[in-house]
Formats: sequence, C-alpha cells, structure tokens
Amino acid sequence: VVSPSPPSDKIGIKSVQMETEKIVPMKEMKMAWVPYVPLED
Repeated sequence: VVSPSPPSDKIGIKSVQMETEKIVPMKEMKMAWVPYVPLED
C-alpha cells in the first residue's frame, strides 16, 4: 500500500463482550508498522 500519510499507530478492538470499541496503541499490543523497502537486484 502506497500512501502519502503514515498508517495509524492505534488499533481498534471490538469484542463481543465489550459494547464499545477499544482504541489501543499498537505498542501496547507489541505491534508496529515497519517501513518496507524493496531490495533492488
């Protein structure tokens, strides 16, 4: 995906048990967006 703006660093969690959606920072979930640089041959 190519986008001029960086992806959100937060993730929305919607559970059946919870009525509302919970916004959690990705760092808390041990996840992050990593820039992908294609290797040129």
